[in-house]
Formats: sequence, C-alpha cells, structure tokens
Amino acid sequence: MVLHVNGVRAVEIYECNCSTQPAARAVQLLRAGIFPATVLNPHTGATFEALQHFHLLSLQGKLTGYDFVRALEL
Repeated sequence: MVLHVNGVRAVEIYECNCSTQPAARAVQLLRAGIFPATVLNPHTGATFEALQHFHLLSLQGKLTGYDFVRALEL
C-alpha cells in the first residue's frame, strides 16, 4: 500500500536482487521516492510528495495524520 497525494493505492514493487549484495528493501523504497512505514519488511509507505503535502496541510490547517489518510481514502 502506498499513500500518494491522489489516494491510497495497492501496488506491486519488485526488489532488485541483481548485485552480489543487494540493498535492503527499505533502502530500495527510499531510492524510489517512497518512505517505508517500517524498516523491517515494509508493506506500507508514503511518497515523498504525499509527506510534503501532509506537512504543509498540518502546518497551515492543523490537519491530523488520521484525517489526512481518511481524506485520501475517499
């Protein structure tokens, strides 16, 4: 599951195992512009754009994280 400014989406992400020491899943997600919800075995994340959008809304409108996610789900 990925939170983006246009909604919450279920996406398939394939890990790169192409080198002798592939990067951890969380590192690969960060490189792709997705901030993982957990470091170990992440299944949920938010794009950097969504995080920046939430940051601005929370500063200006005192929006809570719960309200932001609920609005994206609609």
